[in-house]
Amino acid sequence: MSYQSSSPVQSIESNLWFEKLSFVSSSYSLDSRFQKFAHRYRIGQLIQSDADLTGSLFVILEGWVSLSKSLPNGQTQIIDFGLPGDLFDLTSADGVTAVIGLEAITDTTIAVLPREYWSALHQTSAEFAKILEFEAAAIRSRIAERMLRLGRGSAEERLAYAFLELGIRSGAMVGNKPRCFSLPLTQQQIGDFMGLTSVHVCRTMRRLVRDELITSEGHININVINVPAIENLAGITVDTLEQEIMFHT
Repeated sequence: MSYQSSSPVQSIESNLWFEKLSFVSSSYSLDSRFQKFAHRYRIGQLIQSDADLTGSLFVILEGWVSLSKSLPNGQTQIIDFGLPGDLFDLTSADGVTAVIGLEAITDTTIAVLPREYWSALHQTSAEFAKILEFEAAAIRSRIAERMLRLGRGSAEERLAYAFLELGIRSGAMVGNKPRCFSLPLTQQQIGDFMGLTSVHVCRTMRRLVRDELITSEGHININVINVPAIENLAGITVDTLEQEIMFHT
């Protein structure tokens, strides 16, 4: 269940999602169209469980969410994180059941778009279909890169990759910006993302700090101080990964 914010929802046109749609005419009034579907969710709130019936697509407008699957014994794997501008269709092949759970990592604003509404947008402009193709390609690329590290990488290699991916997606690892970013994640969540225990995450981060590859303080504030070394550990460069998983007009 969502809650309604007492303050107006953040302007959607300033969101990354609308940078992706910058080539669509402003006459579409996307701000007003999406505003009516915007919902606020509190940190830790379960938005959708896997196996729930679903008929919506989710556009992340503000905040972070996790996409996860759980075993009957409670063990959880975070499949992906959703950041502002990301769109997810979590429906399985049966067309009605959610295959992945969705949870708010921070206080979050999401446009919950009925499938019928999205289909109508497709009829309005073919550009929306291109956005869906991009989103599918971006998700496919980052999951493939992550699965490689999960299956074959050491703890250091997994965390190095995670910091590159999340740094790029949050905008901190792109261009000439300082390589500093804050992850609104616990060590447990990072471990669930990269297949490690929270203890292993803690020990591995200490090694990366000791080897002067990163600095870390507070609530997972990361400063990548040796980018080439992190790239070498991750097995991929910032430029290559950015080309694979980020939108380019």
